[in-house]
Amino acid sequence: MKMIKQFLIGAMLLLVSGMVLSHGNHIDEEPITKEVATARGEMILEALVMDKKLASSWQQKKLKDVASKVTPAGALWVVSFNNPAEKDKEKQTIYILLDDVGNYIGANHTGKY
Repeated sequence: MKMIKQFLIGAMLLLVSGMVLSHGNHIDEEPITKEVATARGEMILEALVMDKKLASSWQQKKLKDVASKVTPAGALWVVSFNNPAEKDKEKQTIYILLDDVGNYIGANHTGKY
């Protein structure tokens, strides 16, 4: 009986210690602005060129649009750029997808998310 009592007290202390050691400074990130989304989109596009995932002609890109979209997965920023030097007409526009706090989601030429 004494062993069971010690086990229960030990288990209770273990559970309580987890609550005591936890902290509450988890700050939710604020959604970014259109200007921040534009700047991040440009940085990501430059990184894609540097990584040779896009042709160097994309350095001469032109900002086409910056739009906030609501999807079933949450809010997104879509930053689109145009590159008239791209020979393939279907790939003259690239869409950079960011979540609402500015994390890079992906990039494509279709605009689908």
